[in-house]
Amino acid sequence: MICKTEGIEPLGFKANRLQKWQAEMVKNLTDPNGDGFITVDELKAVLSSLGLKQGKTLDDCKKMIMQVDGDGDGRVNFKEFRQMMKGGGFSALG
Repeated sequence: MICKTEGIEPLGFKANRLQKWQAEMVKNLTDPNGDGFITVDELKAVLSSLGLKQGKTLDDCKKMIMQVDGDGDGRVNFKEFRQMMKGGGFSALG
């Protein structure tokens, strides 16, 4: 018996591609300059563009970043972002 799999992707592969696509979309939305960090200004712009009431002021955004900024540099890096997302994202802060 010949097993023809051309054009068929394993379910795990499709899920992996979807996760990568979602991660890329989040990265592009939250880190438009591509430096690997989310700054207070970037966070404010993202929250405003999404129409969320959290983060209407820079002070609010600073407080939100301070809650997840483990290394104290005033920005959110990938590790901090990933940890925050496990806890419900920026909207869970506040």
